[in-house]
Amino acid sequence: MVNDSVASAMPPPAGPCDDSVEELAINLFTVARVLRSVLHRNHTNRGLRRGDAALLRALADHGPMRPGQLASQLGIGASAVSRQLAMLAETALVSRYSDPEDRRAEIVEITEEGHARLGELKQMYVAVMREYFGDWDQEEMREAAATLRALADSMNNKNMGDAAAALRTEEER
Repeated sequence: MVNDSVASAMPPPAGPCDDSVEELAINLFTVARVLRSVLHRNHTNRGLRRGDAALLRALADHGPMRPGQLASQLGIGASAVSRQLAMLAETALVSRYSDPEDRRAEIVEITEEGHARLGELKQMYVAVMREYFGDWDQEEMREAAATLRALADSMNNKNMGDAAAALRTEEER
């Protein structure tokens, strides 16, 4: 009998949409590579690292939370979040304080300066996207945005499920 962890790592049987899945994967990796390159140039000009924007965005969208919750929210390791938070706190983009419900725990929150920097990044993102998609009409942009939103939601849901399963496996050990 195959155990669950081995079964989940095995690829599913080939199906009729495999060519489409492969094309989608190639295109997603290409878009991700280009975006990383473009955004890296623009983030470093603003004193931020690539992951900082995602962390600030999560805090802006979901409010104050513990670092472990933030790591889970982003699907990344707690140690990576801890390092990022330390640097963001040094630059006053986030604040850290004791959890009033459990003084041993810490809460992190985006600051006004963090909100301002996030606003600047949003303006930069929009300007960059205008450069790349200036020849697209409004309907093409709406369709692309809806498709990307569906892709992101699907991938985030799967990632969160995988992260939760990994956490349960770690707790069982």
